[in-house]
Amino acid sequence: AFGLRNPNVAGRFFVPIALCLLYLYYRKPPVVLAITIASIIVGYTTGSTMSLFVLLLSILVFVFIDNKFTKKVIRKLAPHSFLIITASAFVIGILFGYKETLPNEVNTALTGRPYAYGLRIENGSYINLFGNNDAYSTMHNDEVNSTLALDNMPLYTMVFYGLIVYVMYLFLYYKAGKIIKDDMILAIGVLLSIVMLTEKNGLVIDNIYIIFAVKYVFNFYFNQESSYEKI
Repeated sequence: AFGLRNPNVAGRFFVPIALCLLYLYYRKPPVVLAITIASIIVGYTTGSTMSLFVLLLSILVFVFIDNKFTKKVIRKLAPHSFLIITASAFVIGILFGYKETLPNEVNTALTGRPYAYGLRIENGSYINLFGNNDAYSTMHNDEVNSTLALDNMPLYTMVFYGLIVYVMYLFLYYKAGKIIKDDMILAIGVLLSIVMLTEKNGLVIDNIYIIFAVKYVFNFYFNQESSYEKI
């Protein structure tokens, strides 16, 4: 993991850097090729499969970003990306995380995350306004060989920070997806949302998109001049 705490941390540091480079140099094939090779090396060396998947998907999206169909899909997905990841977590947790469904290949491939989702869905700890203490975070389950940490940003937000904060994120993503016109920025938002499916750290450093979201929503509602108007 290149000296970091675990493979996912290494992947989370690399993904935003790679996406920024792709944003700046996606029309330069040598740079795209270098990022592709680096992504494969980081993914293979650290075992951070989700990061590798997102980066390779990012390269594919950026190569075809000028295609009308790609732009249309990105513009449709962007405002609803946070909600889509939320729904995906519930579907995965219910279908592959409940005890009666274990063991299964999806839970194994996602290193026990569906089981962790299922626990919170079953006990209803996501239904609260202001957040609450989670009973499972420090436990270890030998049956699925995994800690029970809740690695999914939307579900984590609901459980630990409450529905009020969750709705704020939902609103920011929706408004930013509607207001931002730059297809590359929208693509970055959608791609980083995929990382949120298996990570909770979009709340900390991973999600560049939320910075743009806050900026745009505030400018939109308070009619302030912005240096990002053309984005």
